[in-house]
Amino acid sequence: MSYRFVDVAEAVQHGEPAPRTSVQDIVAKATRIRKRRRRVAAACSGGAAAVVVTVVVALAGGPPVRSGAGTEVASAPSASAESVAPKTFVQPKSLGTTLGEYRVGTYSVGRVVQATDRYQRLQVFRDDYTTESDGRPFPIAIGTVTAYREGIFDPRKKSLLMPDDGFQLRIGDPEPVTVAGAAGFTYDLSWTMPNSAEMREFLKKRADDPSASPDDLTQDPYSGTAVAWEYLPGAWAVVVPEYGYQVIEPETVSAIAEALTPAPEKRATAPYRLGPLPDGFRVAGVTTAAVGAADIVSDVVISKERLTGPGTVGDNTPGARLRIIQGVPKDHNRPAPGQVVECDNSWGYCTRILSGDWFAEIQRQGRTVSTGDLTRILTALEPTDPADPAKWAPIG
Repeated sequence: MSYRFVDVAEAVQHGEPAPRTSVQDIVAKATRIRKRRRRVAAACSGGAAAVVVTVVVALAGGPPVRSGAGTEVASAPSASAESVAPKTFVQPKSLGTTLGEYRVGTYSVGRVVQATDRYQRLQVFRDDYTTESDGRPFPIAIGTVTAYREGIFDPRKKSLLMPDDGFQLRIGDPEPVTVAGAAGFTYDLSWTMPNSAEMREFLKKRADDPSASPDDLTQDPYSGTAVAWEYLPGAWAVVVPEYGYQVIEPETVSAIAEALTPAPEKRATAPYRLGPLPDGFRVAGVTTAAVGAADIVSDVVISKERLTGPGTVGDNTPGARLRIIQGVPKDHNRPAPGQVVECDNSWGYCTRILSGDWFAEIQRQGRTVSTGDLTRILTALEPTDPADPAKWAPIG
């Protein structure tokens, strides 16, 4: 079957399911952290971007224009002297971001941003597309903008656009375009998802009959567009929609690419000071969100892997995932009075209440860390104020 079980968190209540939560998570009522992993798997950081730019879809320079069709593309087109003058981008000197927050019509870009040593990634949200966590509304990511460092992304290897979770996406051959005066490519994307009405009925049935199978659900076709362009010599940026029920219009994908905005460098921070890590481990990726943009305001991946390709630092990275969350932990993993950390060995994660309605969770990914490691990392945290990013500490 060429689908994954995403975009279904709101399937029973609403007309179209929401992304990043699996059917298994819903019908089995799995733990809170597993539900979060699906919802923010491709997360990025945000909150304190230095530049905010408002852009309408009908940009003065217009969206990227196809330079020609064909299945074989040897190279991207050269930027014309009459094109829009390229913007001046720079790479971060440390673990951080040099991209600004901006808007394109009803879409916001950069309220959630991820910084790694290989790329910066901004999440794309649409104003009317939200979900709830602990009774609070939060936007749902509908796409990403990723700016890679030099030599990491090869636009002619279209398989690099394939999601890390194995989702079966069909990617058309690259066609040359010009984006904001820079050479680039556009790609036609297509995928299938279970019919949303049938999926809602299936979820209701599965709640009473865990043996019910989704294999007979009708598969509806969906399509979208991705854009890649050389924003710095040898360095490529890519706008990719989420592959689910909600689709960003191709012209909006183009406008989002055109409007990517440089900003003064901002070093990655977290709402705590990190203590000692296990030998050989380091901070591999930092995702931060503006307060109110997500229930997870900080998501830090700790690993000893030295990744070199364009793959996402996230769910599939061996090590540990440390999150700061607005809300309250479930009763089964809430530390008892006087207890600093509570661990659930069956799921491989530990919880610590910080203050008010904020808590920390750290989860093991793979077998490179022990529950003892998780406990020591979480116990050694020196929290700041999660609601005030100005008080956060540099990390990485």
